This record gives sequence, structure tokens and C-alpha cells, in this order.
Amino acid sequence: MGKLPQDARVVEVELPEETTWQRALAQAGKLLGVSTSGKARNPANLNELVAKVRACRDERLGERAAAIASLLAQRAEFFSGEPARLKTARAAENLLAALQTQPPVALVKAMADAKPGTSLEALSRHLADAASIARALENEMAFGSFKLLEGRPGEAALVLEEVRKALEADELLVPLAPRVAELGQRALDVLRPVHVPPAQPPVAAPPPPPLAPSPQVPIGATVATGAATSLAELDADRDRIAEALKAPGAKLALTWTVTRS
Repeated sequence: MGKLPQDARVVEVELPEETTWQRALAQAGKLLGVSTSGKARNPANLNELVAKVRACRDERLGERAAAIASLLAQRAEFFSGEPARLKTARAAENLLAALQTQPPVALVKAMADAKPGTSLEALSRHLADAASIARALENEMAFGSFKLLEGRPGEAALVLEEVRKALEADELLVPLAPRVAELGQRALDVLRPVHVPPAQPPVAAPPPPPLAPSPQVPIGATVATGAATSLAELDADRDRIAEALKAPGAKLALTWTVTRS
């Protein structure tokens, strides 16, 4: 080996504690998908980890992962309390803020100390889907439709219940973007006026068939005759006389005689 110049100085590189280093490697892999060429705690691996974490941090900030907690709070009328999604969003905001630190050792410690809020898996999915989550929370058409459903029964109430569940659940369980799109369409279907065709006028009943023509009786012919010798017999012939008068042109010619015996 060559000799070092007489004025050369050995500079000690600050490294994180071994337990902190190993925990940071594990957290960076689970939360950001970051890995290094080696796991040994040395300056080369430290610089590689820090560079990759910073690049991933800037990417997630560009996708507005740190703004989701605020966007979610703006939709607080559709859920209650501090649900899992909000806890995870705040954990993501805190992590990205902590990773803004510049010293490499401090950044590694921040990575190692990251608190997931609910679970590492939920925080990882939240960070990965940040861009689509932010767009879903800013879908004014969908949330405007949800607002118009308030106080309505039936399908409207069911849609609002599904909106609440989606906003409260972690992204790991309910991907928000497709769910908001689906529920937004259902809300529009509820709000769309039902087309009622105009009432049709009642159909008139067909006219009754014409009466069958009465048999023709020759003019001057006798339709019916009868005789009575008492008022009782005359009353008995009343119906027969009335039926005979139905013939076209029929006329009644009534004569009677009372004699004394």
C-alpha cells in the first residue's frame, strides 16, 4: 500500500447506532420500497440509503401524501371521530415532515422511529396511492352529490353509509379512488329525475252494435188481436199489447163494448 501524505487526516464518518440502522433499513423497505446494496452499517450504505429515502420522500410529497390528512378533514361531515384512514394520513404527514431533516444520521433515525398510525402495511399502501387518494378527495362532483343525498331515505341513505365506510377505512382495506367514483355514480342515479311518460287519454268504448232489424210487417196487416170479457182478462193482455206495439209503425186500435145481460 502507498503511504499517506504527511498532512493527510483521517475523518471519522458519523454513523447511526446499529439497532437504529437495522430498524431504519426495515422501515424504509416496508414503507417506501427502498433497499440498499448491503445491510452493513458503513458510510457507503448510509449514503445510498439516505439518497434513496430523500428521492422517495420528494416523490411522495409531489403526490401530495402530506396533504391527505387536511383533504380528509375537509370531508369530515361524511364520517365521525378519528377513523383509521385519518390516523394513517397523519402518520404519513408526520413521517414526511421528519424526513425533511438534512443530516444523514438524523434522517436514518427519523426513518427508524416512524410511527405508522395503524399498521406499517396500511401506511405503505397510503403512501403508494397518495396521488389517487388526493384526487378522490377533491372530486367535487361526487361529494357535491353526496351532500344532496342528506336527509333522503332509501338508496340515498345506503349510499351515504357506504361513503362513510370508505372514508373511515384504511386504503389497505378500501381503495378510495374507485370507491368514490362508484358511489358518485350511484348518487347521480338517485338524484336523476325519473321520467314519467305523459298520461294517455282514455280510449273511448266502441259503440254498441246496431239492433237487429225487427221483422218487417206489411203495412195494414194485423200484428196481434185479442178479446176480453172482463177487466182481469184485459190486464192480462197488457204485456202482449205492449210487445206488439214495438213493431215499426204499429198503432193501437182499441174498441170495447159493455152489454147488459
